Amino acid sequence: MNIERTAGVSKTVLVLLLCSVSCASLSAILHSRLHSLSHLFFFLCSGFSFLALLKLANTVAHSLPRPIEVFIHWIHAMSFELLALVGIIVCRFSRFSKTFHKPVGAGTLKPVLLVHGYCHDGSAWSYLKHQLAKENIGPIYTIDLGFPFSPIREYAMKVKEKADQIRQETGISNLALVGHSMGGLVSSLYATDLSPPNTVTDVITLGTPFKGTHMAKMGIGPNAREMEPSSELATQLRTKIANEKFSRFYHIASNTDQMVIPPQSGLLKNDLSREFFFEDIGHASMLFSPRVGALISGWLNKPN
Repeated sequence: MNIERTAGVSKTVLVLLLCSVSCASLSAILHSRLHSLSHLFFFLCSGFSFLALLKLANTVAHSLPRPIEVFIHWIHAMSFELLALVGIIVCRFSRFSKTFHKPVGAGTLKPVLLVHGYCHDGSAWSYLKHQLAKENIGPIYTIDLGFPFSPIREYAMKVKEKADQIRQETGISNLALVGHSMGGLVSSLYATDLSPPNTVTDVITLGTPFKGTHMAKMGIGPNAREMEPSSELATQLRTKIANEKFSRFYHIASNTDQMVIPPQSGLLKNDLSREFFFEDIGHASMLFSPRVGALISGWLNKPN
């Protein structure tokens, strides 16, 4: 798989530039008629232009001195993280659709369960689950873990219940898990401690604080305490993953992850060929990244 650690020039830049030109044109047309609306389009034009220029700067940042490169990647990640948070809010409304919790995709006939993170719900996967379905993966399921401040083991038990349900619906014992943030810890705990033997083929984690994150100190609930550095659960879980013989573990982290600090906490270094470290993607932005989707689909499509 040829996945870039930093985003290149893509359709996103062209779309941003097109939006900028369109808003500038509307601002000029309305300037003599509707000043307030003209000013609104002017500010939109400025915003789209900034994001387009930021995308271009992020593309060439690798040719600049390392401190400047890192600074540009961070500005890029923070700016698009705000858009990702808006996307998560919009996705929340999708969970009220009658079709939201129905599985999508049926390509490989290897069920995949997407497990969300802290204070999220299954709607957070609205983008990635459809991206994965396009790559001949599925059926793909999501889960709502419920009350956001419970112990991680309680969430793993809910994954166990969902996995049993999936097994009954599909008649397939094997299952792959993809977990974002805390969902990666939940998925890993289920795979190493609660699942029937030799049933979880793959566990893929995105921005998961396996070695804890200092941001968890500001969180609420026992699950936040379990995500603090050197927590007992995280320590035991790392040992169980290292000793796991059947399940394949893959990890994605980012140097500009605002929630996993230090960002290297998202990697276990057990098998470097199964880890990927981005340079310019924020924590929530992983849920809306085509590069992350391509990486996940490539790993899931590997033969057992």
